[in-house]
Amino acid sequence: MLPNLLPVRLSPLILFALLVLFAQAMEPAGAHVEVLGRELPHLCPAANAGEQCLGCGTTRATLHLLHGEFTTAWSAKPFVFLLPLVFLFEAFAPSIGRRRVRIGRNLLALGVLTLAVLPVVLT
Repeated sequence: MLPNLLPVRLSPLILFALLVLFAQAMEPAGAHVEVLGRELPHLCPAANAGEQCLGCGTTRATLHLLHGEFTTAWSAKPFVFLLPLVFLFEAFAPSIGRRRVRIGRNLLALGVLTLAVLPVVLT
């Protein structure tokens, strides 16, 4: 058995890897997302009602980010750049310590909230 030099939770890293692989089959296309050429239905009640919420466009922005289209992702939803940090932070949380984990989670949540709300407030 190999010694555990750095305690790491593998589930967030595996989930992120699966997300990256699945994103290769998905393509942002205008106001909707396609998987292997088929349009996905809107799951958001606001989008189905013809309105937009703070989360509208997050999937498309995440796909742009995972496809390497950084400027398009930033202009759509700036907070998606923090999502990979969330996965990494949760993977290495056991080696950080409880107090630092709590502070780190609060800072990440504040960053996501700020980057989600700020563009709406400034327009």
